[in-house]
Amino acid sequence: MSTKGVIFGLAVGMDTVAFRLDPAMKARALLTGGVPYPECGDQWVAVCHGGQDSDWPAVDVRFWARKAYGFAR
Repeated sequence: MSTKGVIFGLAVGMDTVAFRLDPAMKARALLTGGVPYPECGDQWVAVCHGGQDSDWPAVDVRFWARKAYGFAR
């Protein structure tokens, strides 16, 4: 995903999406199950969808996409 020439999100395989986030949102993403995604840079966090039998809540991809979009704008 991109806006104004800035990439702020991408799909990795079939179950992971990575987002470029501001420092506060990156910290929050890491606290709630995200993992650093240094392949794209220091600002990136990957969020993974757990399997149906996962005891973690589903990742709110729309929330993280909105935060990443706002940061890119």
